[in-house]
Parts: sequence; C-alpha cells; structure tokens
Amino acid sequence: KRRTPYMLTIMGWLLKDPSWYEAAWEESNQSFAMARRWHAGYHFGRREFTECIPLYLEALAISPMYPDSWFKLGCAAMREEQWQVAIK
Repeated sequence: KRRTPYMLTIMGWLLKDPSWYEAAWEESNQSFAMARRWHAGYHFGRREFTECIPLYLEALAISPMYPDSWFKLGCAAMREEQWQVAIK
C-alpha cells in the first residue's frame, strides 16, 4: 500500500515526531495543508513560535478556513514581535 499524506500526518501526531509531518508535506507535493497545520501546532504547543509562524502561513495560504490556526498564528507573531504578520 502507498503511504498517504493523511496517514503520515497521523503518525506524526501519534509519535509526537515532526519528521512525519515533513514526510506528509513532501508526499503531497506541498499541497496537504493539514500536515503543515499540525506541524505548526506541534511547535506552537512547545512555545517554539519562530518555527510555527512560517508553517501556519503555508497552511493558511492553501486552506484559509481555519480560525483556530489564524488565532495561533497571530499569537505567535505577537510573541515574536512580527507585527505585520500578527495583523493579518
């Protein structure tokens, strides 16, 4: 069976290993927003705001209908004093 981006993303969540999110992103040819969103959430939960900001931006550029992701992006951007990102 072929590995799917969804399966790889779930593995990242189960194992708490961000390398699976990257594998999902690559497998999808950079089109599976869920992989980026969950990868960003992993870093946000660890208070690694610099790492999560570009991941949220990529995910939301593909699939913008996630208010929770917009909120977390804004919070992370404010923590890092990236005001232009925060006001999106």
